[in-house]
Amino acid sequence: MSKKKILFVINHLEFSNGVAATLVELVNALDKDKFDVTVMPIYRCDDEYIKKLDKNVKIKKVFNKYFRGLSKFISLLPKGLLYKLWVKDKYDIEIAYQYGTPTEVLAHSKNEQAKHIAWMHGYGEEHVRIHKRFDKVVCCSKSNMEKYKKLFVEPDKVTYLYNLVNDNIILNKSTEQLNVKKEYEFTFCTVGRLSPEKGFDRLLECHKKLIDEGLLHNLWIVGGGAEFEKLSSYVSENCLENSVKLFGAQNNPYPYMLNCDMFVCSSYSEGFSTVCVEAGILGKSILTTEVSGAKEFVNDNEIGIMVDNNTEALYHGMRSVLLNKDSIKKFKQNLNNVKDMHYLDRLSNVENFFERLN
Repeated sequence: MSKKKILFVINHLEFSNGVAATLVELVNALDKDKFDVTVMPIYRCDDEYIKKLDKNVKIKKVFNKYFRGLSKFISLLPKGLLYKLWVKDKYDIEIAYQYGTPTEVLAHSKNEQAKHIAWMHGYGEEHVRIHKRFDKVVCCSKSNMEKYKKLFVEPDKVTYLYNLVNDNIILNKSTEQLNVKKEYEFTFCTVGRLSPEKGFDRLLECHKKLIDEGLLHNLWIVGGGAEFEKLSSYVSENCLENSVKLFGAQNNPYPYMLNCDMFVCSSYSEGFSTVCVEAGILGKSILTTEVSGAKEFVNDNEIGIMVDNNTEALYHGMRSVLLNKDSIKKFKQNLNNVKDMHYLDRLSNVENFFERLN
């Protein structure tokens, strides 16, 4: 039986990029006896990051760099022409793994024999127009799928597949020694790209308010990005250097997660927080705002606390934990019973999905 040729198109392939991380995990895991896999990063492509890819995965760079205004310029060009210039080879499955340029270009695919997949890592009703051009729309959470089906003209085209999270890799990497001094007994930790949608600014506001009330605790923020200087300035201006640690981008965030008491997701929006699943694998209970996937993973499995998606609710959630630290023990016990958290089950679902596409 011949292999299915799959093309994944993404904006950037780089560190501190959650979508890129999920793609690397996916393409590395796919059975190379069944699938011939190519990844096409349009803009930035970190050479060090490429080393994370399986040697059998092909890389097909477009620009290999990004500068202000480039994506705006690309948006003005005919997408059918860009498809012809960039893709060239014939594939059985063409996947727009990210919204924006990847989706716009593959929506104008010239390959009528291929199946075209749009992958949704978030939720946006404005995507409906362009998704009509695709054969399937894959959401990263069941809750997003259910919402999207209600407004999509062809609901049968919409499905969901959880991101792959490799238990063994995470557990093995988490054992790396971590030399970080803890000022206080209890530690919240969060990991992610330092960008506005992650809500780290409001997390710091909540932290400061709690510190001012005498509820002393550590807050670890692991990740790099555009908001680093802004967050650093807030820490300095409010004299929070003892309690807050901004660790920047880390190739291995898992020792930080392992050495905390509770993981926090303060995001305004998520498709499905992969890092929350990683925290669960490491045995950590989770405090999360109400984003896509939070109810089905955290709330329904009773492995943490889901709060309304606003600063006041996040503050009260953190406060309740600090006032009753023993309350999180029951969440940790429930982690052993969570379904759909583990690697092989998720991988089987993804491969079956690709194999059924005809």
